[in-house]
Amino acid sequence: DAIETKSRQAMEKITAATNSDETLIALHQLQQIQEEATSLAEDARKYLAVFGKGTIGGKLGLLFFPEDSTVKAMPGLYYGNDKKQAELLLAQEETGGIQAIVIAMPKRAIRKAELSVQPKNELAKSLKTSIFLEDDIATRFAGKPSESYPDVLRPSDGTEAFQTPQTLVRFWIDVQAPQNQSGKAEFAVVLKANDAELSFPLTVTVYPFALPKEFTLSTAFCFTPSWAKAF
Repeated sequence: DAIETKSRQAMEKITAATNSDETLIALHQLQQIQEEATSLAEDARKYLAVFGKGTIGGKLGLLFFPEDSTVKAMPGLYYGNDKKQAELLLAQEETGGIQAIVIAMPKRAIRKAELSVQPKNELAKSLKTSIFLEDDIATRFAGKPSESYPDVLRPSDGTEAFQTPQTLVRFWIDVQAPQNQSGKAEFAVVLKANDAELSFPLTVTVYPFALPKEFTLSTAFCFTPSWAKAF
């Protein structure tokens, strides 16, 4: 086991240290190894929670989640959430977005995914929906290694085929409210992949007013309740 080997080597360095500097360096290395082991154990726990024996994910080999627009779902780090449905609150003519994310077991990696947003009542038929596929960009920070970061929205018709099978597929759905209409619009967000069909409900509440044409705030990007409490 790589972690055990690294730990043993770090312990041997501590034992063989001849001065305090060498001891501190070896202790720091051991601490890093222990943190790595803790992180791996937590990842394993999360993986088993969604794909372990007896779970729906373990049976189907994949799971489908609604996700908030501010969450960055990273490969190997994202294991879904407890949400059973999605909700948007919009003024008339306003546009809001959610993510629709599918994760799969490595042995059931996805070659093709089909996403559709199906209206379930009359108001929903008057709302405009657009689907995007989230792509990664490579970060470029001085002194740091390049990393992939999901930040590109590529327009999609909902059907995506992948040359390399994927264990994480991230769709983005934009919903635009109509003018002079209000109420609750009901949708079904449906995914087809690996001979399975999964879905979650999306409710869009359209308020009986429109936002001003001219904004009084220069920006409200990523403005969330938790951020507001921090100030």
